[in-house]
Amino acid sequence: MTVDIGPVPPLSAAAEIAILRIAGEALANVSRHARARHCQITLGTTGDLAELTIGDDGTGPPPAGAPGRGVGLDSMRDRASELGGSFTIEARPAGGTIVRALLPAGSHPAATGNTPPPSAAITDTGTGGT
Repeated sequence: MTVDIGPVPPLSAAAEIAILRIAGEALANVSRHARARHCQITLGTTGDLAELTIGDDGTGPPPAGAPGRGVGLDSMRDRASELGGSFTIEARPAGGTIVRALLPAGSHPAATGNTPPPSAAITDTGTGGT
């Protein structure tokens, strides 16, 4: 597993918790489902947004509407959305999954959930899939 943490602007407590929970769920998915050999987690900034990205070289994301998909992907999307951020999951071109969350920084009005923020992402790439 590789972890890369770059400069990140001050975050609200809600954004910090969302990043922690999204990263935890994504890494749990890597461990449970992906059969990945490598995982990378990146936390940094895109403009005035925090960006979390988690990627792996496993089996790739489940198809939309797949039976037994569970609630993990929806909960990650909901956590980002509640703060005015965004969440995406996609297949990596070389195989595996990329989960990305963008969240407003603490100084941004959307960080408190009052107004929609510009995109912020959290990137985590991990072993085992997402």
